[in-house]
Amino acid sequence: MDILQRLFKSVSGKTRIEILLLLLDRGELSVSVIASELNRKINTISRNLGILEKDNFVVAKHTSSNVFYSIKEVPRYKYNQAIFEILKSRLREIKS
Repeated sequence: MDILQRLFKSVSGKTRIEILLLLLDRGELSVSVIASELNRKINTISRNLGILEKDNFVVAKHTSSNVFYSIKEVPRYKYNQAIFEILKSRLREIKS
């Protein structure tokens, strides 16, 4: 599968877009906080975070009792960075 096709597929779901918007807005959050904020089940959020992590959109930090996720902004992932810019524009529109 082409890289762009895979990346766009990763962010095509409503839940995954909402997760990315939330993380872009609020920074690092636990799975339970994300689930609560988006009014979704933890297993739904975890599954979607796994997809986003696999395609380098988010990074996980494991603690003894929680997993925290944040946006993975690494310049070498130029297509991901372009998608983040689009999402940041959308976040500004939502807030205004």
